[in-house]
Amino acid sequence: ARGTLRPQNHTVDFGYHIDDYQLRSTTTNTNDWSALSKTTFSALSQGNTQTQAVYVQDKWQLHPQWALTLGARQEFWQATDGRNQSGNVVANYQDKSANKFSPKVSLSFEPQPAWGFRAAFGQAFRFPTVTELYQQLANGANILVNNPDLKPEEVLSAELTAERRFANGLVRVSGLPRFQ
Repeated sequence: ARGTLRPQNHTVDFGYHIDDYQLRSTTTNTNDWSALSKTTFSALSQGNTQTQAVYVQDKWQLHPQWALTLGARQEFWQATDGRNQSGNVVANYQDKSANKFSPKVSLSFEPQPAWGFRAAFGQAFRFPTVTELYQQLANGANILVNNPDLKPEEVLSAELTAERRFANGLVRVSGLPRFQ
């Protein structure tokens, strides 16, 4: 769900989204996989992940040539019911959750309609997927189990952009400053 408000000299975008994933994978033994005949239980992977997020972004038109955009995103993530089983060996994993806040800011300058320049900075997170946490894979007689203790990835990002617009397209050059 998303919306936009346009008070004087502002464009405010806001919204909410949800991602909900389930893993349910059972492997059985068979003598002839093409016959679709199942024999005995071999392995199981299961678990759930859910991310809910709210965001708001406010673009201020400070001057006809200058705009400042501030944004924020709050995410609520959880992983539940994680379980791996291979034969009689069972691993049940603790539920876990995390909340992360991601800010962003950009300043843009358009000296004329054909040209645009922007500097942007932000922080973002990517949470593990349900398969990254719980899906086990068979490699011959060995079972490979993913890492149920993965943490969210974090990135600090900055970008400098110059853009030249034409009637039928545009050319954009972006550079990424290095952080030490």
